[in-house]
Amino acid sequence: MDGLFILIVAAVVIAVLGLVVSMVLPRWQERQERKKWAAGGTPDNINWTLLLSPGMQTLLADSKQDAIVSYWKQSKLDLKTAQNAIEFASLYPDRVAAHQDRFIIIEPSQVKKMINWDILYSPELQVLLPSHKDEAINLYQQRSKAPLSQARAAVEHYIATQNREQKGS
Repeated sequence: MDGLFILIVAAVVIAVLGLVVSMVLPRWQERQERKKWAAGGTPDNINWTLLLSPGMQTLLADSKQDAIVSYWKQSKLDLKTAQNAIEFASLYPDRVAAHQDRFIIIEPSQVKKMINWDILYSPELQVLLPSHKDEAINLYQQRSKAPLSQARAAVEHYIATQNREQKGS
């Protein structure tokens, strides 16, 4: 009888511990995630293009719940990841806006007009192209003081035209 009582008590204790862990662990993980964000980190797997889209920004301003559902459906990520992305965007709008420049698409007709050809044809930049494109973009951005989107467009335009010229030769 004593053995059965001990077994029942042990089962109850294990069940209660399991319940407590299942309630406390998600909250602890959420707090850890928020601490990471506060320290300058971002949630994993953010679809920045979707998050920064005008439609999503409108939803975010109107209803966080609708924004979460829309982001979840469009991104095809799990619901918790979608919730984290929207929560991050609402807590840190300035940090989300800082990513905006990376996703601006410049019309091809506008690229030639904005390129600083002296910088693009400088020996320091030419050494980097085409194999070290990211370094070339950063150097072009530093020298021209252009936004990242313009620097990327200029370097990619240059590489594309060089590739066409080589294929035409």
